[in-house]
Amino acid sequence: MRIDSKTPEGKAKLEYLLVDAILNQEPDMYEGNDYDVNQNRLDDYMAALSTLAEWHRQGKCSFTYDLWYKPYMLHCIYVQWNVNADPNGLPEYSAKEIADLINKFDTIQLDKQEPFTWQLSSEIYIDTKQKEI
Repeated sequence: MRIDSKTPEGKAKLEYLLVDAILNQEPDMYEGNDYDVNQNRLDDYMAALSTLAEWHRQGKCSFTYDLWYKPYMLHCIYVQWNVNADPNGLPEYSAKEIADLINKFDTIQLDKQEPFTWQLSSEIYIDTKQKEI
């Protein structure tokens, strides 16, 4: 299939394919058993998934996540905030609840093109070879 990048439709399709390729690629994973689990970070990750599942049920957001039981070098949760949940376009979120969610992660990245999409990430698995050096 050939995409004409000179048309608005073609540009949109190329942008979609690029974002899809970035977001849906398999993260880097530790090989063998050369890693340990940071139990506190794993517990925080699981608590965050539980919180986000409840917010999803309430229509506040949708999210995708890396599987916690795979030894990825970095585990990410992508949150898409539903700003259309309120007819006035001003949904209300508890600042404390959002702060509690963010505090469970090492980093947060905001997408310039999609300002209501956040990437929350943590290192749950630690490379044991790095600890020895």
